[in-house]
Amino acid sequence: MATDFELFQRIGKDVKGRLPVATDGSVTVAGTPLKPLANATGYAYTITDEAGRIALGVTDDGRVHSQPTDSSGVTEVHAFILAGQSNMSGRARPFTGRDTPDRRVFQYGATHRIIERASVPLDMHDTPAGMSYATVFAREYLATQPEGVAVLLIPTAHGGTGFTTTTENPPPAGMVTHAGGTWQVGYTGSAVNLYDLMLAQTAEAITAGTSAFGVTPVVKGLLWHQGEADAMNSVAEATYSGYLDALIDGTRAALGNSRLPVVIGGMSPDWSDTYATAGPIINALTAMVVVNANVAYHKGIPGTGRVGDEIHYGLDGIDRLGRDALRAYYAAIANHSDYTLEPPPTATATRVGSTITVSWERPMCRVSHYDVQWRANGGAWTEIAFPSTHRREATITTAPTTGVEVRVGTDLLGTVAWGRPVTVIGG
Repeated sequence: MATDFELFQRIGKDVKGRLPVATDGSVTVAGTPLKPLANATGYAYTITDEAGRIALGVTDDGRVHSQPTDSSGVTEVHAFILAGQSNMSGRARPFTGRDTPDRRVFQYGATHRIIERASVPLDMHDTPAGMSYATVFAREYLATQPEGVAVLLIPTAHGGTGFTTTTENPPPAGMVTHAGGTWQVGYTGSAVNLYDLMLAQTAEAITAGTSAFGVTPVVKGLLWHQGEADAMNSVAEATYSGYLDALIDGTRAALGNSRLPVVIGGMSPDWSDTYATAGPIINALTAMVVVNANVAYHKGIPGTGRVGDEIHYGLDGIDRLGRDALRAYYAAIANHSDYTLEPPPTATATRVGSTITVSWERPMCRVSHYDVQWRANGGAWTEIAFPSTHRREATITTAPTTGVEVRVGTDLLGTVAWGRPVTVIGG
């Protein structure tokens, strides 16, 4: 037995292996029998250090997890639920050596239901083939937090799934068959309901985290990245909005937090811009920030899809998405009427030919929609109409060619906070 254990003697390294599992106490380490546990750690056996912390854990499938948690100095545990399909699960590669999570980033996985150091790839409901931007998000989030804060990721995503996927074969009208199941709240026809599993995994993570860290984890947010499967199934905007509303409302109710921040990530434009039925899904996703308080959306990043597989983000894409998701997280917190109405912090206006393109950053406050106006040579302001009041980009085609200024206002139920005018550049 000593020979089997030699590989795992260097406690503190992120190594994993296997040990024989027995329930009769016949497996020993340094003369100490490994006894089965009946507690919430998620391990069949553990070895603790002199301070009583778990130094080595063995799951009932024989996997060895060396120093899965180091709770020393941890005073708070901030948990984040990771849900959706493949771009949340992780498809960016090669990921080896690309990102080493902070030592304070842990996970309670979908497969190994234990508290352990977060892995790359994360332990999602499917089998991830690459790195998730949630890894980047967690690292960037911790950089904004005191030393005593640890992050607990709860990975629940499954590639290829949506609100209109189901395990049923043949599927009912309006749905498609997928072994991963469905995200549709309350749908019982599918043998796998990912929404239900997400809530169960979250509840287990809180219990296991309390045992492992000695403090109760607090769920700080839900990161949602999904839409491709339902776009492929030509789901209408209003239908998708209803499904996502139900998921957000249900998650908040289950956690007892009506203001739980929800961060929604955008699909890869390298794919969605060429897929006709992706448009209604994008509209539904971006509109969530208007329909629901404490929700924020971060756009997909063009030019970062994997070569030959544009539906999935590559490494550069997920690196930027992780940072964007953190900014969106704080925007979600501020997306509430408690926050003072503010104008967009920045805006740009660029002319190419006869078209002026205006874009702006999201202010840290509640927004019902935006107003855009232009004027020429210091004259009266003219308001423009643009088709999507929750997007942060508009075009102007009726303005003169010189001396044009543009301003953007944050509108909350008719009260507008105007940003400073910006001069149109380009020609």
